[in-house]
Amino acid sequence: MTVYKGNPAEFGLPTTVGTILVQDKQTGVVVAVMDGGLLTGIRTGAASGVATRHLWDVRIPEWLELSVLELWRVGRLWRWLRRRN
Repeated sequence: MTVYKGNPAEFGLPTTVGTILVQDKQTGVVVAVMDGGLLTGIRTGAASGVATRHLWDVRIPEWLELSVLELWRVGRLWRWLRRRN
């Protein structure tokens, strides 16, 4: 992953960009090219969900109905955090 701070203003592109190459284990030939930004967003959202469930020991009373999740300054990650948590 690489950060290009001027991308959004100048080109309408994300700030972080990257590419993941999947190579054949035996030959080293590239078999897939994937968007690193997309996979990083999915991984970060999933990791935050796991951390929330297993590391943050919170007992929410049954009478308290939680229906709002507030996310501050998460940028493009909001969609993955929202799906995973």
